Parts: sequence; structure tokens; C-alpha cells
Amino acid sequence: MSFFIRYCAPAVSTYYQAETGPTTTFANARLFTLQADADAFIAAHGMCAVSFTDAILTVNVTSGTQVIPPDNVTTFLTVEGWGGGGGGCTGAAVNGRPGGGGGAYSKIVNLPVTPGVPITVAIGTAGGAGIPGGNGGDTSVAAGVTLLAKGGVGGPNNDATFGTGGLASAGVGTTKFSGGDGAPRTGASGGGGGSSGGTAANGNPGVGIVGGAAVAGGGAGGDHALDGAAPGGAGGGGDGLGAAGNGVGGKLTYTYRIGT
Repeated sequence: MSFFIRYCAPAVSTYYQAETGPTTTFANARLFTLQADADAFIAAHGMCAVSFTDAILTVNVTSGTQVIPPDNVTTFLTVEGWGGGGGGCTGAAVNGRPGGGGGAYSKIVNLPVTPGVPITVAIGTAGGAGIPGGNGGDTSVAAGVTLLAKGGVGGPNNDATFGTGGLASAGVGTTKFSGGDGAPRTGASGGGGGSSGGTAANGNPGVGIVGGAAVAGGGAGGDHALDGAAPGGAGGGGDGLGAAGNGVGGKLTYTYRIGT
């Protein structure tokens, strides 16, 4: 049996994983917090030291089932998700209609996974313009048990209300932010759509005919009658007899370290 030692140097600390076997799996890994302990392990077992550098990779997941790469991958992931944005409501005979709500943001760190074993994910769909606007879909991992970012609500066929943003309180994750609400109509003009939640703040609401401004990591809401922006921005409401804007679909990413 061959032996080797894996040296990793993340930004916040240094750790060492001693492994046995001919391939770079983690089946027989041992964790050391001090280099002296790792060196002692090498000396005791006659191991040959093989150095690796750490690379950080972020993967944009499209849909369905995701298989975590089986080789050289840490068994813990950081996963981020954005719900889909709601669509704006199409304009009525003389009046505008409300904008949709932006999708929420959720994040989980140190998610344990088994390399090579699939996990089930869902990416929130975009809410389309209509009467009323369509709701944005939820983005989830393991059917919402592990991570859940709620989609925004489509603009209702109503003068005074609006589509609400996806709620952080209804999501699952270690860090969560709500999407911004849409705006009600302004006379014959449609209301702006809400922006999606970002990585450090709730999304902004639409104000009058203007869509919510994007926060860091999020997507802007569309102005009246315009589409939102990725990820998860909501569509603006339609003007009198005019078409509304569409929401934008959600997003899911996972980040991991890999030896190169």
C-alpha cells in the first residue's frame, strides 16, 4: 500500500490530512491541526510527503440531480441559492398593475456531502407576466430540507396591493435574506418589481414605477413593464392595457476546495 500526505492551506487556517491508499480519496483521511503532528505521523509511518495547493471552485448548478465530483474534493460544501422572481401583472383597461416580488436568498456553510453520491436540487423558475403575474419558484437542496430559498409572489390583479418578496423566515439556511416587494400601480402606470435578496442584505422594494435596486449578489427588479434581472429579480407591472415584465429564474451555486 502506498502512502501520501495532503497539505492544504485555506485562508483562515492551516490543516493537514494524512491519507493512505493509491488514490486521492478521503476514505482513510486523518485531520491534523498542527504541522508537527502531521510530520510525526509521516515519520512514524514512513510516508512520502506529496504537496497539494488548494483551489476554490464555484459551480453553477442548472437543475435536477447534482453529483459532487468524487476525486480530491472536500466533504463539506458552501451552497447558495436564490428563489425565482415573480412576474408583473398585465395592465388593465385604463389602470396600471403591480410589480412582482423578488426571490429570497439562502446560504448554508459546511454542508456535509459524500463525493460521488448525488444530491437532489431544484432551481426556482421565473414567474411570467400575466393576469395575475406568475409566482417565482423555490430553489432547494434535498427538497428544502437542507437549503430553501423562497420565490417571489407575482403581481396580483389588483389596484392597491403588490407581489411580495420571498421571505427569509420561510427559508432554510445559515444565512438568509428576503426578496424585495413589488410596488402597486401609479395611476395608468405599472409598479416596479422587487429586487432579489443578496448575500448580505434584503432585496429592495419597487418604488412607484421604478424597480428595486440590486443589492450585492442579487438581481434588480424591473421598472414598470420591464423584466427583472438575474438572479431572481421580479418583473414590473404593466401599464394600462400593456404587457408586464417577467421575473427571472433563481440560481444555485456550490463552492468547494480541491487539490490541484
